[in-house]
Amino acid sequence: MKILHVEGGRHLYGGAFQVLHLLRGLAARGHENLLACPRGCALAEAAAPVAGVQGLPMHGDADLLMVLRLRRLIRDTRPDLVHLHSRIGADVMGGIAARLTGVPVIHTRRVDNPEPRWLVALKYRLHDRVIAISEGIGRVLLAEGLPAEKLRIVRSAVDWQAYARPCARAVIPARLDVPADALLIGVVAQLIPRKGHAFLLDALPPLLDGHPHLRVIFFGQGPLAATLRERIAATG
Repeated sequence: MKILHVEGGRHLYGGAFQVLHLLRGLAARGHENLLACPRGCALAEAAAPVAGVQGLPMHGDADLLMVLRLRRLIRDTRPDLVHLHSRIGADVMGGIAARLTGVPVIHTRRVDNPEPRWLVALKYRLHDRVIAISEGIGRVLLAEGLPAEKLRIVRSAVDWQAYARPCARAVIPARLDVPADALLIGVVAQLIPRKGHAFLLDALPPLLDGHPHLRVIFFGQGPLAATLRERIAATG
């Protein structure tokens, strides 16, 4: 099967990593992958060994010309299936492009952001199936009016082999510039409200009282970076 995947994100965050896992798994099973993504994005380089990569201009939800670009790509490559992996315009523009060319299209939903019922009724009509990565996201979609027969649950993959190796514990404190006996908590996520960094900061004072060697490190980037730094500095 030839599958055209569409991912609009520019960074190799969690969703893009899931696309990469899927591309590798499908290639290992003999399927042909094509990937449409923003030009020069991190996923494009990582996916090159397992997919034919087509870098396109992708300017978000208001990029109406994305429909024409994707329709042209679909007509040129003739995939058996179009798989839309992100919002950022790909879910709607990709759905329209697939419908215009008559190719079956599925959309993977990775977040539980609420959407108005009118938008759900219009947008997901474009997709033959909608894949939620958790039961919770599936419940949100159903509550907003998505027909149950259109929904499928496919949980995210974990590349466990990447972590199944000894940890050089003595190296970590030096790399992170913390005491050797530090009790470490790491949060690896975008610095955005829905990731909950503020809740952890709320919970820290009593934890630090009981565990004075505790150190918490936030790994990531995003619009909350300055706010989190200011709060951490203000509370000591």
